[in-house]
Amino acid sequence: MLKKLSLIAILIPGFVYSSQLPDESIHNNNLFNGLNLEGWEVHGTENWYVEMGELVCESGPDHEYGYLSTIKQYKDFDLSLLFKQESDGNSGVFFRSTFEGTKVTGWQVEVAPKGKDTGGIYESYGRGWLEKIPESKESVLAQGSWNKLRIKVIGDRVQTWLNGIKMVDMNDPKIGKGVGSIALQIHSGDNVRVRWRDIQLTEFVNVASSIIDFHSLSDPEQIQLLSSLHPYANEPNVKKVILSSINNKNQNIRLVALDLAGQIPDPKVVKILASHAAKSNGEEKIVAQNSLYNLNGSKIDSAIQSGLSNRNSDIKVEFIRAVGERRINNSIKTILKLATNKNGNVRLEAVKTLKVIASKPYLEDCIQLLVSAKTDSERTELEGTINGLMMTSSSKIDIKLMVDALKKTKEQKARLSFIRILGKHKDSETLKTLTTLLNDPSSDVQIAAIIALSGWNDDQPLSSIMDILASSNDPDQRILAAEGAVKLIGVELYRPVDEAIKLYGKVFSSCQNENETKAALRGLHGIKTIEAFYTAEDFLKDNALIEHAEAACLAIANNIQSLYPNECGAVIENIITDSSNDQHSQLAQAVLNNIQKLEDYITEWVMSEPFMISGQSMYATEFAPEKDRDAYSLWRKVPAFSDPNNYWHVDLTGLKTSLVAVVYLKTKVWSEIDQTVRLEMGSNDGIKAWMNDDMVHLHSVARGVTPGDDVVEAQLNKGWNTLLLKIINEGGGGWGACARLRRIDGGHLANVKYER
Repeated sequence: MLKKLSLIAILIPGFVYSSQLPDESIHNNNLFNGLNLEGWEVHGTENWYVEMGELVCESGPDHEYGYLSTIKQYKDFDLSLLFKQESDGNSGVFFRSTFEGTKVTGWQVEVAPKGKDTGGIYESYGRGWLEKIPESKESVLAQGSWNKLRIKVIGDRVQTWLNGIKMVDMNDPKIGKGVGSIALQIHSGDNVRVRWRDIQLTEFVNVASSIIDFHSLSDPEQIQLLSSLHPYANEPNVKKVILSSINNKNQNIRLVALDLAGQIPDPKVVKILASHAAKSNGEEKIVAQNSLYNLNGSKIDSAIQSGLSNRNSDIKVEFIRAVGERRINNSIKTILKLATNKNGNVRLEAVKTLKVIASKPYLEDCIQLLVSAKTDSERTELEGTINGLMMTSSSKIDIKLMVDALKKTKEQKARLSFIRILGKHKDSETLKTLTTLLNDPSSDVQIAAIIALSGWNDDQPLSSIMDILASSNDPDQRILAAEGAVKLIGVELYRPVDEAIKLYGKVFSSCQNENETKAALRGLHGIKTIEAFYTAEDFLKDNALIEHAEAACLAIANNIQSLYPNECGAVIENIITDSSNDQHSQLAQAVLNNIQKLEDYITEWVMSEPFMISGQSMYATEFAPEKDRDAYSLWRKVPAFSDPNNYWHVDLTGLKTSLVAVVYLKTKVWSEIDQTVRLEMGSNDGIKAWMNDDMVHLHSVARGVTPGDDVVEAQLNKGWNTLLLKIINEGGGGWGACARLRRIDGGHLANVKYER
């Protein structure tokens, strides 16, 4: 979709415009978003990046001229920005400029060190200096500080201001004919650095006169004018220009016109856009489609529905797609009919649209379409549609419809589709049906049933899948059964460890070759239990299976590392040092980094009751635990609703209390020596921290809990120490905290323990 910049001011008959905008005029069109370089294009190898909401340019590897230009072109405008020169601040702001590599044709407002005409006008690769600033105004520049530069360009006239002082006011016919982008420059040299921010622009376009002469304008001027017509797209003369430009020989003009056509609430535009989308490709097709989808007007949907009868199959496809994109649900019967059209593209687009607009009453129609589908693509789409309809409120009646359809149809591919759908709707009836199919005469049906049962949400199919592994002579079935059996064992997360390990052992002992064992190892990947990890670890000693065992260990460790950091850590370290697979070593290092990131987080906490107060600062108010932590008698263990999958996170969200409240957390730390340590904390929202009687941290902030957001130094005395945290919930969202003690260099702190 073509990106647009909002129009701030347009000159039309009746609009009063003052030629002298005050310096404090508000500009609402930000050319720089403070986050990235969206809307800009880099020319050259010099460095342009965003830092702390500011745009920075600095010398790059070639130490040559570099530019950052707006993708959009501007002719008449009022631009203001702030710049700050660091190191050698030689730079500039170009306007009405075009580029060939790093060769720029256009005009520059100079930004340079003091004494070098900041605010003056220079013509690059042309006449050179057009107007320098008076010597008396050189002192206006605040070297090394933020300066405000304003540039106003209307027709032949150029005016510049620096820090509110007018620097240049000149007229030049050649400038008046120019069209192009606004650009920031970095001068050649070894040590150039300039910061920019608050880049705001007001654009002026005389629509009334420009429309009359539109077709005599150059292509860049037509693009610039069209880009400014957004609010007036439905005006008769403007609409005429937009629609005529859709077939312009210049693609950039066509793109802008197609985008603007989406603002014309006229049913006649519907066919124009659909036809253009049908015959186009790439960006042009996307823009035409998006405009069609976004058209407003009471008669637009009716026009799209009428277009479904178009004789041209390509155009018909665009209308079908528009029905889906616009959610025109009352077209369902027409779309169902088109899903049986003799044209394959029409059929496929119709079944894709059914996924969006079909509702439960049409489930049987979709089932019949699946039975008669002619291609795999159609079947895939219809599987998704039927599955979605059943997911909304699956009932015994829906399951019975599917089972009956499976039993009645003889078309093999349709049967496989029904099996896949039934595998996603797990109840006693589907379990019974799929288990029966394990004995179907067709090997493909048996395989589909094995796959469906292997994804069950409990281990009911386990014995049936184990029977396949024990008795089948089909190698494909045995491989799938080995993988599926392991998955089903892992579904029961609270199975006793000894029992789980015994079951895993039975599966692996039933495997008759490496391929089956490898499949069983693959089945371990998604399991989140330590016994699955131990099972995979056993195969690290087998040279023929070591890579598959490593992959399984890494996948499982990635799921359970926060619960079993020590158990996983040692194995992962061995994979890093011993693996012959570079990718596994890299993945292992990433897992180990995560383990170490959460290592040493304190889990032994007691907590206070929640405290609330109105009309006073939650940070400054001293509640009972803060006044005397030892005298406070209502300390209790952190409750069971702390997140079990993130052991480091003291989750207070389950407390039923005011949205604005305070809870204190306390723990006792034994230190073998007097030492200065690193205290790392995270909190939702604000936090206040004490070590013994010393307040070591205060941060008033609204945020989520992230380990290590706040880092301070704290003093541990030899013997027992008390760490007290005050966690302030500012209202809404989560509530909680985390903390750990580390060496000053960030490493593991081995000589401490916590009171249990």
